[in-house]
Amino acid sequence: MFVIGGIIGAIANSDAVGWLCAAFFGLLLVMEGWQLLSPGRLVITPTTMEFSILWRHWSRDLASCTGFQLWRNPFARRTLVAFDHPLDSSKRLGKASRQFGGRSGALPDAYGMEPSKLVALLNKASNAARAA
Repeated sequence: MFVIGGIIGAIANSDAVGWLCAAFFGLLLVMEGWQLLSPGRLVITPTTMEFSILWRHWSRDLASCTGFQLWRNPFARRTLVAFDHPLDSSKRLGKASRQFGGRSGALPDAYGMEPSKLVALLNKASNAARAA
């Protein structure tokens, strides 16, 4: 509706504001369509976890992951699953994350699960990977 309104406003008023509105909301519409066609996912295998959201993909070996716990982001007001991994701990962002939230990494989403249940599942998978 905003895209159509921007196009109508741009044609009726012959100004750039309508085109900017149409372009901005058109870009948001494309991104939302991409989210619907390719939603984020988390795949847990006996040795690794692979997670993706939008165009970014990560993989971490579960045997090296430690300390899965809930972390409440005070700014976004959402709860994330935080963990430590040597690959994340060695990077600047991981060091900053450790200072801010206590862990070097976090999953970007809960992937349709309750975060507390996801923490329990990942801790169980990580312990099994270390035992193997």
